[in-house]
Amino acid sequence: MSDRNDDRLDDIFAEARAVSPPVSGDLMGRVLADAARMQRSSVWWRINDLLGGWPVLGGLTAVTVAGLWLGIAPPAAFGDLTAAMTGDNLQVSLFADASWLTLEGVVDG
Repeated sequence: MSDRNDDRLDDIFAEARAVSPPVSGDLMGRVLADAARMQRSSVWWRINDLLGGWPVLGGLTAVTVAGLWLGIAPPAAFGDLTAAMTGDNLQVSLFADASWLTLEGVVDG
Protein backbone atom coordinates (compact mmCIF):
# COMPACT_ATOMS: atom_id res chain seq x y z
CA MET A 1 0.00 0.00 0.00
CA SER A 2 2.82 2.36 0.85
CA ASP A 3 4.60 1.86 -2.47
CA ARG A 4 1.45 2.73 -4.36
CA ASN A 5 1.09 6.00 -2.41
CA ASP A 6 4.75 6.83 -3.02
CA ASP A 7 4.31 6.25 -6.74
CA ARG A 8 1.29 8.52 -6.79
CA LEU A 9 3.19 11.20 -4.90
CA ASP A 10 6.10 10.89 -7.31
CA ASP A 11 3.70 11.33 -10.22
CA ILE A 12 2.13 14.41 -8.60
CA PHE A 13 5.54 15.99 -7.91
CA ALA A 14 6.74 15.25 -11.44
CA GLU A 15 3.63 16.89 -12.85
CA ALA A 16 4.14 19.92 -10.60
CA ARG A 17 7.77 20.24 -11.72
CA ALA A 18 6.75 20.13 -15.38
CA VAL A 19 4.47 23.16 -15.05
CA SER A 20 6.24 26.45 -14.42
CA PRO A 21 4.04 29.28 -13.17
CA PRO A 22 4.18 32.50 -15.17
CA VAL A 23 6.14 35.33 -13.60
CA SER A 24 4.85 38.83 -14.13
CA GLY A 25 7.12 41.33 -15.80
CA ASP A 26 6.69 43.72 -12.89
CA LEU A 27 7.95 41.15 -10.36
CA MET A 28 10.87 40.17 -12.56
CA GLY A 29 11.82 43.83 -13.02
CA ARG A 30 11.78 44.47 -9.27
CA VAL A 31 13.86 41.37 -8.57
CA LEU A 32 16.45 42.30 -11.20
CA ALA A 33 16.59 45.93 -10.00
CA ASP A 34 17.15 44.75 -6.42
CA ALA A 35 19.87 42.34 -7.57
CA ALA A 36 21.63 45.10 -9.52
CA ARG A 37 21.46 47.42 -6.50
CA MET A 38 22.97 44.76 -4.24
CA GLN A 39 25.78 44.09 -6.70
CA ARG A 40 26.67 47.77 -6.93
CA SER A 41 26.71 48.41 -3.19
CA SER A 42 30.19 48.39 -1.72
CA VAL A 43 31.35 46.95 1.56
CA TRP A 44 31.59 50.48 2.99
CA TRP A 45 27.88 51.15 2.35
CA ARG A 46 26.91 47.81 3.85
CA ILE A 47 28.90 48.57 7.03
CA ASN A 48 27.32 52.03 7.08
CA ASP A 49 23.83 50.49 6.92
CA LEU A 50 24.72 47.81 9.46
CA LEU A 51 25.90 50.31 12.08
CA GLY A 52 22.96 52.68 11.65
CA GLY A 53 23.98 55.31 9.12
CA TRP A 54 25.90 58.56 9.18
CA PRO A 55 24.85 59.83 12.62
CA VAL A 56 26.22 56.70 14.28
CA LEU A 57 29.42 56.78 12.23
CA GLY A 58 29.92 60.44 13.17
CA GLY A 59 29.56 59.60 16.86
CA LEU A 60 31.94 56.64 16.58
CA THR A 61 34.50 58.84 14.84
CA ALA A 62 34.27 61.52 17.53
CA VAL A 63 34.60 58.99 20.34
CA THR A 64 37.55 57.30 18.60
CA VAL A 65 39.41 60.58 18.17
CA ALA A 66 38.72 61.60 21.78
CA GLY A 67 39.88 58.23 23.07
CA LEU A 68 43.04 58.38 20.99
CA TRP A 69 43.77 61.89 22.21
CA LEU A 70 43.19 60.97 25.85
CA GLY A 71 45.25 57.83 25.41
CA ILE A 72 48.25 59.63 23.93
CA ALA A 73 48.18 62.81 26.04
CA PRO A 74 46.08 62.18 29.15
CA PRO A 75 45.38 65.01 31.58
CA ALA A 76 47.30 64.96 34.84
CA ALA A 77 44.16 63.92 36.74
CA PHE A 78 44.07 60.60 34.86
CA GLY A 79 47.46 59.66 36.27
CA ASP A 80 46.32 60.41 39.82
CA LEU A 81 43.07 58.51 39.29
CA THR A 82 44.87 55.49 37.86
CA ALA A 83 47.39 55.50 40.71
CA ALA A 84 44.58 55.71 43.27
CA MET A 85 42.68 52.81 41.67
CA THR A 86 45.58 50.45 41.01
CA GLY A 87 48.05 51.59 43.63
CA ASP A 88 50.71 51.97 40.96
CA ASN A 89 51.74 54.96 38.88
CA LEU A 90 52.86 53.93 35.42
CA GLN A 91 53.41 56.27 32.51
CA VAL A 92 54.37 55.21 29.01
CA SER A 93 55.45 57.87 26.56
CA LEU A 94 54.97 57.15 22.88
CA PHE A 95 56.69 60.36 21.81
CA ALA A 96 59.82 62.00 23.17
CA ASP A 97 57.98 65.32 23.27
CA ALA A 98 54.19 65.06 23.31
CA SER A 99 53.60 68.68 24.28
CA TRP A 100 52.18 69.39 20.83
CA LEU A 101 49.18 67.22 21.76
CA THR A 102 48.19 69.22 24.82
CA LEU A 103 46.31 72.50 25.01
CA GLU A 104 48.90 74.19 27.20
CA GLY A 105 49.54 77.69 25.95
CA VAL A 106 46.58 77.52 23.57
CA VAL A 107 43.83 77.97 26.13
CA ASP A 108 44.00 80.93 28.48
CA GLY A 109 43.38 80.27 32.09
